[in-house]
Amino acid sequence: MSEEAKRSGRILMVGLLERSIAQYEHVHQVTASNRLGKIRSVTAYRLGSYLLSEGSKKHYADPVLELMTLDFDFIQWLLGPPAEVAATAVSTASAEPGEICALLRYGPACTATVTASRIMPKGFPFSIGFRVQFEKGVFELKTVFEGEGPPNNNFHFYPDIGVRKLAIQEHDPYEQEITVLYKGR
Repeated sequence: MSEEAKRSGRILMVGLLERSIAQYEHVHQVTASNRLGKIRSVTAYRLGSYLLSEGSKKHYADPVLELMTLDFDFIQWLLGPPAEVAATAVSTASAEPGEICALLRYGPACTATVTASRIMPKGFPFSIGFRVQFEKGVFELKTVFEGEGPPNNNFHFYPDIGVRKLAIQEHDPYEQEITVLYKGR
């Protein structure tokens, strides 16, 4: 694919959009600055009802694995490659993975957990989220897609005492991703 892109004068891009979403960018910047200390743990999830919804949209790959790829990339962006990975799955009636939980170990002081499900009840809205625990606080993002229109985002920071709802200036992540790509060209 790289050779064909060069030959045709086209850009080949892996669209791992999370790196262009404002809340994910914010946590990455805090991680790089080290102002909250080291990361102790990361938890990320993507929960939906792909197998239960009639006329569910076709995916390029198994929906659970396709969804987890985004969170694995986010965690690697923050922490680098893990020392160990273990996973388990709940199987569907057709013996396919319906929900997968992966544990990534980054040494004795840090772990990450990624959960993806396509077997939530039909009424459960597609939900995405993460929690990143630093030595000096926790960021939590909860994104819920209900009906048409933009998702409902709740982004919070929890210091030692209290909670702060964060109002991060959002932007179109697709546009951001393409802008960054063209700057690097």
